[in-house]
Amino acid sequence: MCYSVETASSYVAYVERYGAHLSLAEFAKLVNKTRRTGDLYLTPTMETAILDDPNPELADIQEELRHARTERLGRMEMSLGELRERLKAAEAKLVRRETKAALNERRIATNKIASTEGKIAGLLEVPGKEKGSGYARIYSGNYAPVMCVVDGEKTVLPMRYLCRPPGVPAEFDQTYPGAYNARLDKLIKPGGYWKALFRKQHAVIVARAFHEFASAGDYKLAALDLPQDKSIKLKFIPEPKQEMLIPCIWSRWKGAGGEELLSFAVITNDPPPEVAVTGHDRCPLQLKPENVDAWLYPEGKTVNELVAILTDKPDVHYRHELEAD
Repeated sequence: MCYSVETASSYVAYVERYGAHLSLAEFAKLVNKTRRTGDLYLTPTMETAILDDPNPELADIQEELRHARTERLGRMEMSLGELRERLKAAEAKLVRRETKAALNERRIATNKIASTEGKIAGLLEVPGKEKGSGYARIYSGNYAPVMCVVDGEKTVLPMRYLCRPPGVPAEFDQTYPGAYNARLDKLIKPGGYWKALFRKQHAVIVARAFHEFASAGDYKLAALDLPQDKSIKLKFIPEPKQEMLIPCIWSRWKGAGGEELLSFAVITNDPPPEVAVTGHDRCPLQLKPENVDAWLYPEGKTVNELVAILTDKPDVHYRHELEAD
């Protein structure tokens, strides 16, 4: 299960290399939702990529995003102050008498302070990278720029990394929490829950790495002094070094009350040997650059023709690294 992907933090790669255009309206909707709800939809790195973009058409979105960031930062700093008071109170209790409850309260407050400080640092981070060169790591529920086809034109939309097919209830997300990946055999299965999207709504993301969970017992490439049931994290990087063009399916879900959700899932298949040996039974597929348009425009193609496109893989080897906790 590809639980995390390092994908392009800006739409520039799609626009400049593949002739796509940016859907300003959809990005504006998402930024307005961010400000309205206070939730973080785009990662801080992706927000920064938009804020740093000199495109004058983004001016209104950038202004709204600045306001949303300022408001979110204010809420975080207020929460941080409350957590520090909570920690201070716990430490005062421990001075008087050490109890399990007070120790637990100190631990919780300390962890939450570290987490909030990290979020604030991420919000204030300015990568300072060349325009369009940055990547952001996305997890299930995060949004990313995704290239798809709308009304016959290649378009970049902000989509959630957890696909909700059209026509299903919103509870689909809880029933199928792994729907950020679409395994090839289930994708092509007639009557499956991807039937409304395969051969109709295809997409691509540009990435440079993907991440997988494993257990120490399954991890066969190194002798790790860890319990066999210890969960570990692995990062896979393509060699030779290259941008990965990962095929996806995407959905424009509409609720009964008029709510809309754009979402996508990465397509996976059986892993190559260097991934399988670490204990994984799947791996994101990777398109050859010359096959991008053929994947994005599936009309008139048979299932076998589309499978041939997906399995016509670049000559690549995946090097892996053990991630620190």
